[in-house]
Amino acid sequence: MKVAVVGCGIAGMASALAFARDGHAVTLFERFAAVKPVGAGLLLQPSGLAALQTLGLREEVESSGSRITRLEGHTTRGKRILDLQYARLTPNAYGLGVRRTALFDALYVPLAKAGVDIRFNAQMLRIESPDRPVLIDPQGEAHGPFDLIVAADGANSVLRASAQPTARAPIYRWGAAWATVTADADAWDGALRQTYHSARHLVGVLPTGPLRDDPENRISAAFFWSLRVQDEAAFRTAGLSGFRKAASAVWPEAAKLLADLRSIEEVTFSTYRHVSAWPWGRGAVVLLGDAAHAASPVLGHGANLSLADGVALARAFREERGVIYRALSAYRRKRRSYVSWAQAISWLLTPLFQSRAPIFAIIRDRIIPLARAIGPLDRLMLNTLAGFARMPIPSITGLLRGVRLPPGA
Repeated sequence: MKVAVVGCGIAGMASALAFARDGHAVTLFERFAAVKPVGAGLLLQPSGLAALQTLGLREEVESSGSRITRLEGHTTRGKRILDLQYARLTPNAYGLGVRRTALFDALYVPLAKAGVDIRFNAQMLRIESPDRPVLIDPQGEAHGPFDLIVAADGANSVLRASAQPTARAPIYRWGAAWATVTADADAWDGALRQTYHSARHLVGVLPTGPLRDDPENRISAAFFWSLRVQDEAAFRTAGLSGFRKAASAVWPEAAKLLADLRSIEEVTFSTYRHVSAWPWGRGAVVLLGDAAHAASPVLGHGANLSLADGVALARAFREERGVIYRALSAYRRKRRSYVSWAQAISWLLTPLFQSRAPIFAIIRDRIIPLARAIGPLDRLMLNTLAGFARMPIPSITGLLRGVRLPPGA
């Protein structure tokens, strides 16, 4: 089978690798002349680690990351809001904080050996004839036809309009500033920690792996700061000193963590979209990863859903013996309940952590600790965090399509 994968991100590389190892002829198109991951770090959940296990990459990725055993969240007044411990799910469960470069390299390096034809500086603008799909580049040249096109070109997908014309992808009003910092390994002890000032400010640190040959037992970490999209320009103008001052006012430990930064240019600002593109393509074209179902990062599931998508798509083609429409139907049926749940919960939780309205912080500070104290709800929260929870009723993705994003989102 001839497979075209568009986008050299997590979903694109995972699917390309899985298809190539199954003996398919895979061409991976990437619009940039060279690729590098953007952002400081990410949290791999048990679901994402399971996908890496299937790809034979889990051990390699884990060797360069930091094992995360719990998520802690406190208000600036010291009230504990989040206390999610993976061991309460199963004794051997954990997450993994990793540098984006480490995950990227683990996925990218094996592609050539698997036989993937990687074409850089190859932007694709649209897809024609979806039943026997062809890719069209900016010069109007056609590439294909292919038996299957996997559109994995991210949350800002260009191909989404061709793959699913009714798709919607509104941008969230809040984003996040990210920076890579160093921290003492013993001080973090396997925890992702967050501090909240109402719902206006969220500061957090995710350990992302040991530093090489470091005699002081330090680790790298991703420092993140919640910020409204419209405030990015003012944030840049205030510079590094303004960033340190604002973050330290919410969480005093931030001053030490940010001390080694030399320029505000070392801080990356990310925006997010809520993508509704069901049924994730048409004909022999399928949307994958963020191109299909990007959401708020409040659960940190973007990379995990992308990895699981790539593995599940290739598995569906194996199980359906390469019959394209049966395989795509099986893939969508298998993944929809997981994706719908993650998107719905992310959508609902976002204003509790990112909003200018104090009422959302009040709701958060009352409801989440109460849910932690109720066994079934606590387990549901843990399963949702780990990426194993599924939509218990028919998907509400369609219902959310016409609903305005919640305040603060």
